[in-house]
Amino acid sequence: MTDPLRPSVRGKVYVGEGPTAVAVHPDGDLVAVVTRSERQQLVVVAVKDGDQVGDPVAWPLLGLDDDSAVPSCVAWQPGRHDGSGEVLAVTLPERNQVMFYRFKRETDGSMVVAPFGAPVTVGKFPYSGAFTPDGKYFITTDLQWGKDVEGFSVGAGAGQLTVIRVGEPGPENGQGMDTTVSHAVVSTATVGVSPEGLAISPDGNLVVTSNILRSQLPDSDNRQTKGGSLSLLTFDRSSGQLTPAGEYQINAMPGGITFDQSGRYLVVTQFRSFDPDATDGELAFWRVSDGRNPSLREADFFVGVGAGPHGVLIVR
Repeated sequence: MTDPLRPSVRGKVYVGEGPTAVAVHPDGDLVAVVTRSERQQLVVVAVKDGDQVGDPVAWPLLGLDDDSAVPSCVAWQPGRHDGSGEVLAVTLPERNQVMFYRFKRETDGSMVVAPFGAPVTVGKFPYSGAFTPDGKYFITTDLQWGKDVEGFSVGAGAGQLTVIRVGEPGPENGQGMDTTVSHAVVSTATVGVSPEGLAISPDGNLVVTSNILRSQLPDSDNRQTKGGSLSLLTFDRSSGQLTPAGEYQINAMPGGITFDQSGRYLVVTQFRSFDPDATDGELAFWRVSDGRNPSLREADFFVGVGAGPHGVLIVR
C-alpha cells in the first residue's frame, strides 16, 4: 500500500476452507483468520517486514462442545501489551455466543491459544463484533436471523446490539493460561433490521450500525424496502450502556461502515443504490455531529467504486 493506486500482492498462504473474517494485530505482525475447516477454525499467520508471510498455525475452537462450530468474525483486543497475552474474540452466530481466547507468544517463537473464560451468550445470530477503542468492551451485532425465520433473514425483526464487559486476566494455570476469567453482558439496544455493519467512533462515545432492512430483495418482491438505514447510539464508556440517538434512512442497500480517524465522518458502502442515476456501487459519506445531541447528516458526495462493495476500512 506504499502506492495506494497500485497495491501489490506481497505473499499468499492457504488458511483453510471458507475464510469468513480477518483481523490484523495492532502491531501489524500477525493476522488472525476464522474459517469453516473443522477443528482448524482459528488460524494465525505471522507477517514479517510487511511482505514475508509465515506458515499458518491453526487451532480448533477450544472451550466449545462442538468441533464443527462455524465462526463468523474475529477481532484482536486493543491495548494489551503487558506480557500476559493477547485476547481474541470470535463470534459464533449459530450458537448465539462469543468466545474469547488468550493468545501468547513463547520465547521459542511458538504460539499458544487457550480459552479465556466461558462462552458468552448474546442475542440471536451475532454476525459481527468489535472491541471498543479502550478494549474494555466487545459489542456484537445480533441480526436475529436463523432457520426458524422466514427466508432465514427476510422475516427477521429489529436487530440488537449486545455489550460484553471483557474480564481481566487472572493468574496463569498449569498450562500457562487463565481459563476462569468472567465476562458479563452489561447492556443491549435495539437497532434497525439486519444490522450487518458496525462502527465505533475513535473516542468510543458513538456507535453506528448499517442496517440493510429488506433492501436485498428483488424489485418484484413487495416486501422489499427501498433502501436501508443507519442507527446512531451513544455509548457510556464507564457503564457500557448504549442509548439510541437517531435512525437515518439511506437510499441504498448499505454494507460496511467505518469512522474516519477524526471521528467527524462516516463512510458507508452502498452495495446497491436506489438512485436511478447511480449505475454502480458507491461510497457514501456522512457528517457526524457529536456532543449532547449527536446526529448524522448525509454529505452530497458519492464515489463510484464498482459493483457490489461490501466491507470498508480506512488504512491508518
